[in-house]
Amino acid sequence: MLGGLGMQLHPEKSGIVCLTRGGQGFEFPGFHHRKVESWKWRGRFYLQRWPSQRALGVLRDKIRAAASRSKTERPVAAVVAEFNPVSSLGAGASSPTRSSL
Repeated sequence: MLGGLGMQLHPEKSGIVCLTRGGQGFEFPGFHHRKVESWKWRGRFYLQRWPSQRALGVLRDKIRAAASRSKTERPVAAVVAEFNPVSSLGAGASSPTRSSL
């Protein structure tokens, strides 16, 4: 199917994982996906996602650059305006909460 489109699977990036009972997970578009047991209904598992370690590292680097000591002389409003676009990258990508189950 992919060959007809001139594409092929990358052997290091593709594979089969077992999601049964939270055994393994997988990384896909910047998120780690994994089945997690419900805290309310034991024995039921739901697919959860949270930012991958790489995505969190990129976000930390952006925050570190925006909050560098060389920028401490700036007004608070300017700092907040710079942080808002950076912190919105993680919006909706926070760690799973009980309310999302």
